Amino acid sequence: MNSSDDDTAYPKNKISYNTIRGSAGANSVPGEGVLKNLNEKTAAAGFSLGNGFDLPTESMWEIAARAGCETRYYWGDDTSIASAYEWHSTSLHEVGKLKPNAWGLYDISGNVHQIVRDVAR
Repeated sequence: MNSSDDDTAYPKNKISYNTIRGSAGANSVPGEGVLKNLNEKTAAAGFSLGNGFDLPTESMWEIAARAGCETRYYWGDDTSIASAYEWHSTSLHEVGKLKPNAWGLYDISGNVHQIVRDVAR
C-alpha cells in the first residue's frame, strides 16, 4: 500500500465491525463507534437525516452493488473486462480509479471487504 492510515484517497482496511457499529456489535444502535461520530458531526453542521447514518444490510448492499442489472456481474457477463471494474491484487488501491457501476458507485467489488449491518464479519 502506498498510503498512510489517514490518507483519504484509500479505503480504510483495518477497521472492525465493532469499531463502526459500537462495542455491542450487531446489538448496538447507531449511537456508538464511528457512526456516532459521523451522526454527531452531521447534526452539528445543521443537516437533518431522520435516523442518521447506519451500515446497509446485506440486501441493501447487494441492490446497490448490482445497480439494477440482471447479469452475472454488475458490468455484464464478460469476465474478460473485470479488471476495468474491480481490483485483483492484495494491495489497496486509490478509490475511484476504475469504472463505476450503473448507479455511479465505485469500488463495489475487489479492493476491500464490505461490512454490513446484519452480518458481523
